[in-house]
Amino acid sequence: MRRSIANRPGTVILRSELADMASPTQLSRILSRFVDEGRLIRVGKGVYVKTRTNRFTGRPSPAGTLESIAAEVFDKLKIQFGQESYSRITMLARPPRSPCGRWSIRVGVEFLGVLR
Repeated sequence: MRRSIANRPGTVILRSELADMASPTQLSRILSRFVDEGRLIRVGKGVYVKTRTNRFTGRPSPAGTLESIAAEVFDKLKIQFGQESYSRITMLARPPRSPCGRWSIRVGVEFLGVLR
């Protein structure tokens, strides 16, 4: 599983991409362990991001910018967005404010029509 994740192009991993490799319970355990080990960061339900070690803090950080991660998530989920929507990604994303240091990407109302 580690090799499969490491060899995948891009920085975003969807749980659905790994569904055929293990049972749902095993997959949950594996992904949870990778998050605990700092190999992945969970940014949403079923959405994970590869990490790299931050050279200043020595801690894992996302292996891409917020904008590139959001664009890759939208691309993988087949959500179409134009330049105007892309510029709103930065405004919709929230940096870590909680003690656990999590951040997430909030999708605006105009994207919900595409998902249905």
